[in-house]
Amino acid sequence: MDARSLRELELLAVSRLYRLGESAPASWAGLRVQVAVPRARRGEPAAPSAPWLFVAGADDEGEPFEGAAGKLFDAMLAAIGCARGPELDAEGAMEKVRPGVVVALGNAAAAHLVDAGGTVASLRGRSHRCREVPLVVTLHPAGLLESPLAKAQAWEDLVFARRTLAT
Repeated sequence: MDARSLRELELLAVSRLYRLGESAPASWAGLRVQVAVPRARRGEPAAPSAPWLFVAGADDEGEPFEGAAGKLFDAMLAAIGCARGPELDAEGAMEKVRPGVVVALGNAAAAHLVDAGGTVASLRGRSHRCREVPLVVTLHPAGLLESPLAKAQAWEDLVFARRTLAT
């Protein structure tokens, strides 16, 4: 469906949230990778030491971890006790980082990383595997800006990813 048809059906915001119509990148080159590392909070035990690997397709401006979406991404990391580490070239990132958990942000990343395919909505809430590493699928920060009520779903996914990392 085109944008006009979706708008007429009042589904444009939903389509953007779930990235309907977005084609999956053919290779890792179409994705961006951000490493997140645990940070100790005062009076709390440190989070597991294994890094998190966040993978996203680029947003409308071409970069998934910049601008307003980047600020929201930073807030999401802070909520799980993490901070940004390096941003890496997607190709070879799994081998360089050896993450404890991979989080796919949005349909483009999920479609590339999950063998079974599907949309974010159909892949959320369970653990998948990416090169033998646990993988959790959640919503893209840019989509959350357009549908703030979905932030609760993203929070559930991050809590699930944290539990997955701990096991």
